[in-house]
Amino acid sequence: MSKHNGLQLLLKWIVFRCKFLLAVTSGSILFVILSLLSHVDARPSVYGAGLCLFVTLIWSIYDFIKFTHKSSQLARMLHYSQTALEPLPDPFDFIEEQYQQLIMELYHDLTAKISEEEKIKSDREDYYTLWVHQIKTPISALRLLLHSDDLQKNAFAMEQELFKIEQYAEMVLQYLRLESLSCDLLLQEYSLYTLVKQAVKKYAGAFISRGLSLNLAEFGFFVITDEKWLCFVLEQLLSNSVKYTFKGGVNICMDPESDRTLLITDTGIGIREEDLPRVFDRGFTGYNGRMDRVSTGIGLYLCKRVTDRLGITLHISSKCNKGTQYRIYFPPTPGALQK
Repeated sequence: MSKHNGLQLLLKWIVFRCKFLLAVTSGSILFVILSLLSHVDARPSVYGAGLCLFVTLIWSIYDFIKFTHKSSQLARMLHYSQTALEPLPDPFDFIEEQYQQLIMELYHDLTAKISEEEKIKSDREDYYTLWVHQIKTPISALRLLLHSDDLQKNAFAMEQELFKIEQYAEMVLQYLRLESLSCDLLLQEYSLYTLVKQAVKKYAGAFISRGLSLNLAEFGFFVITDEKWLCFVLEQLLSNSVKYTFKGGVNICMDPESDRTLLITDTGIGIREEDLPRVFDRGFTGYNGRMDRVSTGIGLYLCKRVTDRLGITLHISSKCNKGTQYRIYFPPTPGALQK
C-alpha cells in the first residue's frame, strides 16, 4: 500500500469513526473541565482522561488495521468482478451484518436468474438447431419435385411439402411468442365447433394424402378463450394424429360424459405406457417419436404451456397400436358456455 493510499484510507477511517472519536475526546476534556470548575484536585481527572485517550488510541490502531484489511479485500473483489462471491469480511456491527445478508440474498437471486436465462438460451439454441435440420427435409423434397418432368402431376405433393414448411415456420414463431404469452392474449367468446373446423380445414390436404377418414360431430359449445392460441393447440394435436396415423382416421366430438370436454381420438400407433408421464416434457419424443426421426418433442410441450396459460386442461391417454385420445377440458371460469 502506497503512502498516498494509506493517507486516503486514514482520512476515510477518521470520517468513518469521527462520531466515536469526537465523543470520547470531548467527554474526556469535559470531565477535566468540570473538575477544574468544581475547585477539586484535577490530577485524577487528567489521569483518567489520559488513560481513556490512550486506550482509545490503542483501539483505534487495531480498528484502523481491520478497516484497511477489509477495504483491501472489498477493493480486490470489486476489481476482479468474480463470478463467485468470496466470503465477505467480518461485519463491524449488527447493521453491517444485515447489509451483508441482503447482499448475499441479492447475489443468490441474481445467479438464479442468470442460470435460468442461460438455460432458456441453451434450450432456444438447441431447438433452432433441430428446427433447421427438420425444415431441410420438406425443402429437399420440394426441390426434387420441382426438378421432376411432370410438375402438374406432382402439384399436390408440392403443396403438401410447402404446407410442412409453413407449419415449421409457424411453430418457431409460436415458440418465440410463448415467452410473452400473457401479453399476447385476447380473450373473447368463440364457437368451439368453428375453431375446430378451422384447424381441420388446415389439415384437409394431409388427411387426403394419407387416405385418412375424419368424423367431426357437430356441437353447440361456446368458450371464452384466445382464438389464435387455442387454434394453435388444436392444430398441433391434429398434426400429431395425422403424423402417427397410417390407417383409419380421426374422430372429434364432445365427451358424452362431460359437456365441457372436447375429445380428439385417432387410430394411430399410439404412445407407449411408460412414455405417457413424460409426453409434455420439453424435447421428449418417446419411442414412436424417435422412430419418426423428425420429431422434435416441442409440439406437446408448447400445447401444455399454452393450455395452462389459457386455464384449460389437456390430458392424453393412449395404447400402443390402438390410438391416442386427447381430452381438452374447459372449466366454467373463464369458462365455456353452452348455447
